[in-house]
Amino acid sequence: MIILGFVCAVIALFSTASAVAIDMLTPRSRADILSMNISAVHEARHPLDGKHFKARTMWANEGYGGNTNWPQSNEIIMEGKGLNVIMYCYADDEARKLIGPNLDVAIWEWYRQLGGPEHEGPSKEAGHRLYFAQIQIDCYQNDYKNADEPGTWNLPVEYNWVLTVHKSDRYIARMGFVPGDKATPKDRPGRHFLELKPIELPGATATSDQLRHYLHELGHVIGLAHEHQHPEAPIKLRCENLNGYEQSIDFCLEKFGVRQPGGPPQPFEKWVNDPDGKKKMGEYLCTEKDENLMYGLLCGSMFPAYCKNLPSDKSVGPYDSESIMHYPTTLKFGDKKEYFKFDGSMKWEPEKADITHIINGQERPFGINYGISKDDVEAVKKFYPW
Repeated sequence: MIILGFVCAVIALFSTASAVAIDMLTPRSRADILSMNISAVHEARHPLDGKHFKARTMWANEGYGGNTNWPQSNEIIMEGKGLNVIMYCYADDEARKLIGPNLDVAIWEWYRQLGGPEHEGPSKEAGHRLYFAQIQIDCYQNDYKNADEPGTWNLPVEYNWVLTVHKSDRYIARMGFVPGDKATPKDRPGRHFLELKPIELPGATATSDQLRHYLHELGHVIGLAHEHQHPEAPIKLRCENLNGYEQSIDFCLEKFGVRQPGGPPQPFEKWVNDPDGKKKMGEYLCTEKDENLMYGLLCGSMFPAYCKNLPSDKSVGPYDSESIMHYPTTLKFGDKKEYFKFDGSMKWEPEKADITHIINGQERPFGINYGISKDDVEAVKKFYPW
């Protein structure tokens, strides 16, 4: 299990501004345990502002600027301990209604697996200080459209320390910013965000497949990296079978291969008119993983051993094939991809797979992990110890 940590600093919650209502996701019967004085403002600066690091989904390699956990509060106290608080808000009321019920279930499932006598969150018995705090007003004002056009920031809270939750047609967890990526510049409100697919109807129950995505993305928010990228993972990757492979090639050649009149040279212009240009572009993207991440391509979340150079205190435990952070094997059939089925209805063709598990020299498929593993729990407790 790899745990990298949220890119932020240890800060205090000051009480010098008007308060914002916070729902601590804690049963009312335990409210007297908490000593809460929540302010609207975090008077702190992000330690990586202006520094260079790359991360497609969220975490930055240590060599790109460093990693720390979510901040320990001086104002949210339990049993004399400042809790590590993840403050989050919903982008708008629609996100709250269609994402909120499932996100609550996913948060509580993490709490349940982390343990404790009542499975209600942080405590000495549970062995961790991790706490989710929902801000009860929308992240954005009425001009909000979507995650790509969020509009005007609505909170009197310093946005560097708030996770925003968007209704979307995809699953993404992203913290910090990618240099040169206009989607998440360092000074943009809402730079730390979750994009989650909604439930079909308000109040509906999540399917196991939907819930596993919520659990996975929350794992990223907490600080877990992809387990299939563990430096000890016995995995074979076929980059050409990854989702978005062809689109990534076209994107790079179109976006970074055409020099504008009077403009500077482009990094891939040598391949635009080359008969083998697409093949060479693909080989480059499948080899240069750092470049892949910098250009924001989907392949970057798949490269094995991407976290190999992390210091020893950031990589927790051996490789865990049962982790909620592990991708399953998918097979590519023309323009379509499907998870491999173990019910005998699908022929095992490793040459069509994106990632395979090497066991005794043989390539085998990975199944879908629907739950949080024991090693996932141990990693989180090591990073947020009581």
